[in-house]
Amino acid sequence: MKKITFTRKELYDLVWSTPISKLSKEYGISFHKLRTTCDKMDIPVPDYGHWMRIQHNKPIEIKELPTDFKGNLEVTFEINDENNESKGEVISERNRLIKEIKSNHHLPIKVSSRLRNPDKLIIAAMNDLTPDKHPYGNYNGLMSTSGGVIDITVAPKNIQRALRFMDSLIKLLKTKGHDVRITNNGTCAIVFDEEITICLQEKLRIEESIDNYGWRSRKYFPSDILTFRMWIDFRFRQKVWGTGKYTIEELLPEILATLELLAQKEIQERIEREKRWKEQEERERIEKEIRERIENEYKQFKKLFRQANLLHKANTLREYVKTVEAHAMQNGEMTEDLINWIIWAKNKIDWFDPLITKKDPVLDDDFRKILYREVKEGRI
Repeated sequence: MKKITFTRKELYDLVWSTPISKLSKEYGISFHKLRTTCDKMDIPVPDYGHWMRIQHNKPIEIKELPTDFKGNLEVTFEINDENNESKGEVISERNRLIKEIKSNHHLPIKVSSRLRNPDKLIIAAMNDLTPDKHPYGNYNGLMSTSGGVIDITVAPKNIQRALRFMDSLIKLLKTKGHDVRITNNGTCAIVFDEEITICLQEKLRIEESIDNYGWRSRKYFPSDILTFRMWIDFRFRQKVWGTGKYTIEELLPEILATLELLAQKEIQERIEREKRWKEQEERERIEKEIRERIENEYKQFKKLFRQANLLHKANTLREYVKTVEAHAMQNGEMTEDLINWIIWAKNKIDWFDPLITKKDPVLDDDFRKILYREVKEGRI
């Protein structure tokens, strides 16, 4: 049975970023165990209705982690389910990578308060996000970049904030040896040569109203909450940050770590897929060889059977000619015509015999094949 260890701060961050009920399923740790552990380690947990308030964009209270705790600063849980073990290992690896990124003082993990020497992609986005480039206004109060420009959708007042964040992300990625490019799939982070589609969007706030006739309607408004999304397959692996406790600017290390882990996972899955394909190809090759061998063996045996049958026919003819010759000699009936016929018959038998196939002055190989086919089909 595997185990997973969290520091007090890591467990605090987890319970304030994900409902405990969901953590329980992800790690295979009972809900009661997680709650009692938080109580023992003096870790505050969200109040009832906290996650519902976040879902509806209502104000929430974040309880700070007490700093005067004197007990153990780490806790180890046993993980029961193999699938949950795997998830726990992935999250533990992510936390380790985040720590590594934060401790690397050469990495620019802070979002600048103003644009300094912006990347060319940011310059193109800045030139694109202007009223003259979007003469028809915006949708639900948001402006979006055009095709071929880094993917940003925010309210006009948050354009500079979005540009600063994306510029900081691009510079962070390039410092780590990665890149950001515009491809056929849109804006892509190139991490370990893997294309991961990314975009920055401002979350919309929903307001519902009911008119005098009882009709319910919804209106959407910018929320000032920026979210960062990433995916390789749009239907799966989509990640969203910037909602709830932290602003998007505080999460560059988490975003970088997740991009790298996502790329590594894709690479590993590709290796496994290629391995499975090669194994499948090898199985198919072996099956094909076996099938071809069986077919060849069957074909060769049929040929053997046909050759034996033809040889048997030739020997039957020889026996017949031999019997006619012996009968004629015994009864003194050997005539010139019969002698000529016997010579003719023996030559024709040697022409027919599959082991001899003697040349004949009249009948060629095509006639022999026709005769063989008629023998095979039982017509003679």
